[in-house]
Amino acid sequence: MNEYNMCKEETVRERTPFIENVAMKLAHEVRNPLTTVRGYLQYFLETNGAEEKKADIVLNVLLPELDRANKFISDFLLFSRPFTPRKQYTYMNHLIREFQRYALTQFVLQDTDIILDLSPDVNKLPLHIDADQIAQVMFSLFINSIEAKEKSTMCITIQTKASNETVSVCFTDDGRGMDAYMLSQVFDPFFSAKRIGMGLGLPVSQKIIAMHGGTMKIRSRKGWGTAVTFTLPYAQDFVSGERM
Repeated sequence: MNEYNMCKEETVRERTPFIENVAMKLAHEVRNPLTTVRGYLQYFLETNGAEEKKADIVLNVLLPELDRANKFISDFLLFSRPFTPRKQYTYMNHLIREFQRYALTQFVLQDTDIILDLSPDVNKLPLHIDADQIAQVMFSLFINSIEAKEKSTMCITIQTKASNETVSVCFTDDGRGMDAYMLSQVFDPFFSAKRIGMGLGLPVSQKIIAMHGGTMKIRSRKGWGTAVTFTLPYAQDFVSGERM
């Protein structure tokens, strides 16, 4: 009994710093957007500014802040609880082209080029995946690249390759890169070298890829850029557009 209690107390002591870290991260990342929203709402009440100016503030400041808070909560829930991918048959090159169109319409990519290097062989290998979740992975990798921009220009390359059993996707950027310490920590929950962010983007992405039977790896060099590659098994029960 004493041994059990000692083990239990040790477990509690080990978990306490982690729980405290989670609580601090959640409080910080959710409170900041809410504080911004509250501040502007208070401004609306105390001033008689032009309606057009108020609407502009709502669209350009308040809504993105609320979206940011919502994303933090969504990432946390996705990371902390089990989920089942809703799989369908599709092709990776098609998903990447759709993602590129989305990125070009949703982001102001000034002096940033997106280059697609898509292998024709990948078009022959269907995947059985949750397309929305894989798109979330690509979105997370893309955001990481954008936020790593250090020079006046940036190039992000998305490359696909096919092997005997898998399809691989590699996001490469020429951003600031990471040193050895940061690289060793990137898949740790709540580790982040950025000023904002909970550090859940890569852990969540890794979890999604693992749930699909795939793998994810990162190569990076400080001052040179980063390459993130994930692989997924292709659907071997699917031939010529029809399931076996």
